[in-house]
Amino acid sequence: MNGKQYVTDADMAATIEQECQTGDAERDRRRAGEILCQVLGSRDYDKTVAAFKEVLVRAELRPAPGGERGCEMNKLTRLCNSMGMHNDYEFFQDEPYIDRRVNTGSRDIIPSAWLVIKRGKKLSNEWYYNYAKAFSYVSREQSKAAFGEAVDYLRTQFNVTEIARSPFGGYGDKKFVEKRMEEIKKIAPPPEVKI
Repeated sequence: MNGKQYVTDADMAATIEQECQTGDAERDRRRAGEILCQVLGSRDYDKTVAAFKEVLVRAELRPAPGGERGCEMNKLTRLCNSMGMHNDYEFFQDEPYIDRRVNTGSRDIIPSAWLVIKRGKKLSNEWYYNYAKAFSYVSREQSKAAFGEAVDYLRTQFNVTEIARSPFGGYGDKKFVEKRMEEIKKIAPPPEVKI
């Protein structure tokens, strides 16, 4: 790579993209910067930076591991983050939703649970779940059953007919989630490119 001459800026951009896909964002950015610095002396600065920005934008929209669904959720999460929404509490606002609380290890005395949460409403007396209605579980099989119970509770208590997943992993009213995502897509700022 040292001293390599690039025929075109697209050549250089392709090399940056190929060498900077390790999955470690900090390492990828540093390596892309090194390649860019090697070239800056012999290239037109504006063209080089333009090619570099294009590669970064493509890298930011690269599919996440796990297939198409992960990629789409990743893009939606970034859109929400750009608007100041960083979790389901901010996404759902006053709407009820289901969230997952996972036991973090052997010293954690609070069991894993699916939680039904409604901002400003006390759904149980369990302070350790922040007064959300909890459906505890220990195993994967129990997790599925507990999730089913949480969905049933959400349907009966809040008249939710269908549920959908939010970009942050919570579950809520499908109509609300779709409406909220349309709002976000309409007013979301364009993606920023960091150099």
